[in-house]
Amino acid sequence: MNRDNNDSSRLTLTPEQLKKLGIVPTGETAGCRTETKIIVGGRRTGKTTTAIMESANTGFPILAFNRRMANYIVSQADDIGIKIPTPLTLQQVRNGRLDGHKREDRLIVDEGLMILEQMLGMSIHMITMSEREEYKDMFTHEYLGKWVPGVGEVDA
Repeated sequence: MNRDNNDSSRLTLTPEQLKKLGIVPTGETAGCRTETKIIVGGRRTGKTTTAIMESANTGFPILAFNRRMANYIVSQADDIGIKIPTPLTLQQVRNGRLDGHKREDRLIVDEGLMILEQMLGMSIHMITMSEREEYKDMFTHEYLGKWVPGVGEVDA
């Protein structure tokens, strides 16, 4: 971990340090320019620590699967001496109990696949994602024709 030169309270990991931990920031690796950061890595490789550092740097709360995991995140942040906003749980968000946060606030999601599978009640085989600015064009035939080989105009 390094201290960011622009802000003495900001902790960061270099891309090399992330790689050594087995964490791949896919948005950067794939050459995407997206507002949402995606961290992929094995168990106990520093993903939650990275989320804690991001929460401390941005002030965005972490969304945890359940209270036990939220408590673990707080404990881990305390252990490394980082103050973060109180994490939210999936159940709190579902019930509208946002502990002072607003629905329009941004979140940092820890163990996102676990949360999504719980919400859907199904196991997920594969996930695809588009950059945020492309959402407005997502469901038009013109959009599909630009990106999917063999998809052209579709009769209405």
